[in-house]
Amino acid sequence: MRGSDAFRSAWIVTTMVVACAGPHTAPNPPVWGDRRYHAFEIIEARDRALNSRDLPGVAAKYAPEAQVVDLETGEVILRGREAIQAEVGTVLAQCAEVRIEVVKRSYSERGRFVSDLERIHCSGTVPVEEWVKYEIADLKIVRVWKRQSPAKRCPAAPKGPPFVAVAC
Repeated sequence: MRGSDAFRSAWIVTTMVVACAGPHTAPNPPVWGDRRYHAFEIIEARDRALNSRDLPGVAAKYAPEAQVVDLETGEVILRGREAIQAEVGTVLAQCAEVRIEVVKRSYSERGRFVSDLERIHCSGTVPVEEWVKYEIADLKIVRVWKRQSPAKRCPAAPKGPPFVAVAC
């Protein structure tokens, strides 16, 4: 292969790799029968319900005794499906167009834990990205690790989606 042909081949391969890289999206669902598939379906159904403002649909994906734990302090900040539903209801009332976008997703312990990099969109605000970890058991979300809501961490913080990472 001549020098110019080698350069052209390298350029074409590099261009194809860059073009295919594109924006990152959540990976395709694991295959049926894999325990990760059920975790994927639970989190995806919760996200679809939230994006369509279906409060009962969001709450139904959580176990009755589910907990939301502050990632930094380990403090349980919400306890029980009803408390989570009330918090999500407050957010839906404050944000006319809330939407969760999964940027990256990974699984551990064969789907028992799901870690997402989520981009939270709320009308009139800049999207916020945050890592969130979910524990799944018996086809329900039983525990969530996130940063605490800015309204709870900082009294003067702007209103926005629940538990978003906003510096005080």
